Amino acid sequence: MTAPLGHDAPQRPLVLARGRAFVHQITPATTPFPAGMTATIEIWDSTETTLLDIWLGTVTPTAVTWSVPAASADAIPAGARYTLSVVMPTAPPTGYDWCFGPVIRRHRQQ
Repeated sequence: MTAPLGHDAPQRPLVLARGRAFVHQITPATTPFPAGMTATIEIWDSTETTLLDIWLGTVTPTAVTWSVPAASADAIPAGARYTLSVVMPTAPPTGYDWCFGPVIRRHRQQ
């Protein structure tokens, strides 16, 4: 068997720019997001041993959004690691990782 079993979250970079807020939105591909779903971005240091911050997403039926102030985003160093996780309101609740990866810093354009 060559394919992994279970949910295999894709690896994607989280891109931050100094002095800029982190703003992101995810919309559902087909069915609306269920009431009671939660979404969080946990950010860890580069060794994944120290939790640096948790950014809570705002979930509506039509989108999950984040708007993290620049001061909070600026505190996250390049090379940190993040995981975006969701918890579905099932009984019991079902959590899984949506994506994960490194934090990348880009120079902001003037």
